Amino acid sequence: MLHARDVAKAFGGAADFVMLGGMFAGHDESGGERIERDGKSYQRFYGMSSKAAMQRYSGGVAGYRAAEGKEVLVPYRGPVPKPPRRSSAACARPAPMSARAVSRNCQSARRSYG
Repeated sequence: MLHARDVAKAFGGAADFVMLGGMFAGHDESGGERIERDGKSYQRFYGMSSKAAMQRYSGGVAGYRAAEGKEVLVPYRGPVPKPPRRSSAACARPAPMSARAVSRNCQSARRSYG
């Protein structure tokens, strides 16, 4: 997921959930440790199947498991910006809908962003 519109497309395509860790990586809200290197700011980002996550939340990698995720430094991007007004139109309805109802009522249109 790179853009807010990708989340709407995923739910329109019948996704039950959307993983957004990479979308928020590097922002204040992601909670990663901020690191300064060569005059630039980075934030530590790791997946929940990484060794770092297992050590932090489970006390280490269990003997029957293997750490599969990775740990990387991503450029620091500050706070998450407010989405543009047009992005909220992807799921705008007069009444609230469940994620399942969104996929049943989704209409897809091809659009060029070039």
